[in-house]
Amino acid sequence: MAAQAKRFADVAAFLKSDFLDAASRRRDEATKSPFDQRHYEAMLLLEALAATVDKVEPSLLAAYAELWEGPVESQAHADLLHEVGFSFWPSTAAEFVNRFISKLTG
Repeated sequence: MAAQAKRFADVAAFLKSDFLDAASRRRDEATKSPFDQRHYEAMLLLEALAATVDKVEPSLLAAYAELWEGPVESQAHADLLHEVGFSFWPSTAAEFVNRFISKLTG
């Protein structure tokens, strides 16, 4: 049970870190393109998603983690992060994770 709890914590920490890294990249883009508010808005949304990671159900985190097998999943994850604030506006990290699962499982 303790090992499973640690795995969920690791997956949650990874997801939160990815949201914050993506927010940082959007901040850089917002600085380079100050007249394009989309980067700034995406940055705020990604930061908000990071704040909701701890509310994602463990079963959803487990399903998310089980899908990671290699570069295809990494690219799908990166693509979905890139969509945030441009063509996808999730209100929670759980919504993001659900979309990721849907994209990979059809």
